[in-house]
Amino acid sequence: MVRQRVDSTALAVYTSDGFLTNRTLSDILAPSIVKGGRACSSSVVYLPGTPKHPNYDNLAFSADENGDTEPGKIALRTGCGGDSESLQIGYTRSGHGDNEVYSQSNHWPGFDSALIFVR
Repeated sequence: MVRQRVDSTALAVYTSDGFLTNRTLSDILAPSIVKGGRACSSSVVYLPGTPKHPNYDNLAFSADENGDTEPGKIALRTGCGGDSESLQIGYTRSGHGDNEVYSQSNHWPGFDSALIFVR
């Protein structure tokens, strides 16, 4: 689960497909970013009050957008190597200000911090 606040479901998503099974944190958050990501789930669920940008149904770890260079440690994407706009954590695109927590075009208004829960 990734969410901005513990006491609110706005700006929060989760997955339940076990895509992190048998992976260590260092496996998925390795220093290098790879096209398609080190881990990716296509079963993203948006919690109530969370704006859903159409087709952003993948949660990718350590991924980059194929052909556009939008790297992020954790991001909602149109595919495992697809576009990312709503949720971007560890986002290092200098043209957008090297923001650590970012919502491009303000898709998630006020998104400026994140909590990450892994079970």
